Amino acid sequence: MIISFGGPGNLKIQTGGTTILTEGLNGEVSGRMKPDIFIRTRESSVLSQPKDKTPNAENIIHGPGEYEIKDIEITGLPDFVYLIKAEEIRLGLSGGKDVDILFAPDTADGVKAIQQLHPKIVISSAGSYKELEKGLGKKAEGLDKLVIKKKEIPTTPLSRIICLKV
Repeated sequence: MIISFGGPGNLKIQTGGTTILTEGLNGEVSGRMKPDIFIRTRESSVLSQPKDKTPNAENIIHGPGEYEIKDIEITGLPDFVYLIKAEEIRLGLSGGKDVDILFAPDTADGVKAIQQLHPKIVISSAGSYKELEKGLGKKAEGLDKLVIKKKEIPTTPLSRIICLKV
C-alpha cells in the first residue's frame, strides 16, 4: 500500500492495482488524476465543478453505505466518515473504530478523535502537524509517501504520527 498527500484532505491510496482518491478540504481535485475509486468527504462536491476539475473515477463513493470494489471494502458512515479495508489493513478516514491507520485533521478535534480511537498510525490529513504533536506529545515524521504492508503495522497504539508532503 502506498499513501501520498495531494493537499489538505486530498489523499491518494494505492493498493494492488487500484487507486483511491479522497476529496480535498477545498473541494478541488487535480483533473489529471484518474482514480479507480473517488471518496467524497464533504456535502458540497467537486461533482458540480467544471469537467476539468472532476475526477474521472470508475466508482464514486458518497455517504453511508457498504461498498466492495476490486477487493477493497469501504463502509460509509454518517458525517462523511469512512472505514476502508485493503491488504488486510484497516484505514479510518475522518474517524472510525478499530483502525490501524487514521487520517486526522491537525486540530484539537483531531487529537480528541485520535485519543478515543487509539490508531496505531496517524496521518495528518491537513499537511500540517503542530496540533497533533502538541496534543499527543509525540514528534511527527515528515514523509513524501507511506509505503506499508500489514506485517509492518505497529502493535501498539499511537506508534507513529506522519505528515505527508505535497
